[in-house]
Amino acid sequence: MKTKILVFITLLIILLSGCTTHAIKEDDINKTVNTFLNFTCIKPILEFAYPTPELTLKNGNNLIQYSSKGNLTYKSLAKSTLIYKINNTPSEEYIEINSESDSTTIEFDNVPDKITERIYKDNKLIKVSDVKNDALRMPSHEGLYRIELECFWEKEDSESLEGELIYSFDFYYNMPSKFKISSDSLQPGSNIIIHAENIKDSDTINVNTTLFNNTIEFYPEPYGYFAIIPIDGALTPMDYSITIESSEDNVKFEDTVTVLEREYETQHLYISSSTLSLRSQENIEKNIETLTNSRDINNSSKTILWFEPFIVPSEGIITTEYYQIRYTNGNPTPRFHTGIDIAAPYNTPILATNSGKVVVAEEMTLTGNTLVIDHGCGFFSTYCHLNTMYFEPGENINRGNILGLMGSTGFSTGPHLHFEIFYNGVYLDPEFFYDKDPYRDSLIIK
Repeated sequence: MKTKILVFITLLIILLSGCTTHAIKEDDINKTVNTFLNFTCIKPILEFAYPTPELTLKNGNNLIQYSSKGNLTYKSLAKSTLIYKINNTPSEEYIEINSESDSTTIEFDNVPDKITERIYKDNKLIKVSDVKNDALRMPSHEGLYRIELECFWEKEDSESLEGELIYSFDFYYNMPSKFKISSDSLQPGSNIIIHAENIKDSDTINVNTTLFNNTIEFYPEPYGYFAIIPIDGALTPMDYSITIESSEDNVKFEDTVTVLEREYETQHLYISSSTLSLRSQENIEKNIETLTNSRDINNSSKTILWFEPFIVPSEGIITTEYYQIRYTNGNPTPRFHTGIDIAAPYNTPILATNSGKVVVAEEMTLTGNTLVIDHGCGFFSTYCHLNTMYFEPGENINRGNILGLMGSTGFSTGPHLHFEIFYNGVYLDPEFFYDKDPYRDSLIIK
């Protein structure tokens, strides 16, 4: 106790002297005063006189609990300092904020000179902005987030507060379901993509449309799910309705999709009887069975395996276009051509139109040496009549890999590649995929 009194008297003498002696440096005085403040009961009194800034954080009328940490300095006591080291951490529970409720606002009793807002999701920084007008910027999608408010006090007045504090809180941002479609006007042989955002785990998405009769599969994406609706080349040009609903919050999206008129050319093909004999009913059924099973959407990867636009698989001349109406040897009943035929000399390299995984590489009676690639999320590409194949089922493929060489195996009249894009039972026009990314391009939507 005597020691404390001696220190107190010594410091008072130093302070009352105005600290004019050249024997005592200003830094020494600061250190001495702070030691004195921490060593005695005076600091709690000064903390009462110089309180930490009080933040009021609200969502509407509801107070939000937060944690805070940082260093603050009050310049006072003959240019000495009162230093705060703050580390206040409340419970780890997060609050729920409804996007349709009032805005989230902040209010200080000692307003910072600058406030920087940082938003984190899954411990990754996703947005940084300066706070203006006392209102926070909230996320764009549903999910669990953390907001950090980095506050700076930078006044030069020697009696003022200086330093920084970081206030933070965790919250679940609850938003209603949201649906978008990539286009409402399109050609037969193309596709549209549905984007469903803010979908909860317990939610079910229901799609009702006259565009497509098969089951519509949804796949996960960063802020929800997406689904692909293929537009068959034979679909009648007219307006089609589409309704999308979520079971959790009963949000309903309704729109009309217009399928435009498209004309297809006619082709008359003459084939020798020996080649034509390959098209027996048994061979047709066997070929169809193999390709149908290999291109079943339920067997496709549940994630996208391509990362770039699709490319043309071969050099050459297009001899038969998508959905061209083909009459063979004068038969009055035509068939629609389900892909495109590219003619080129024997052993022209055949390239993978995009990345994926080989699911079929075998010789078939009608399509000859045939290779099928799964590109993920239901997309398949098929390469027929090859002379040579370089890959086996199960092997991963990169865009542009040479899959094999052009040939005329199977039901064929000369060297060419029969190339198909297939999705969920529907043949699509490969021309709509060249130099395009059907998924990522759809993110730029109306």
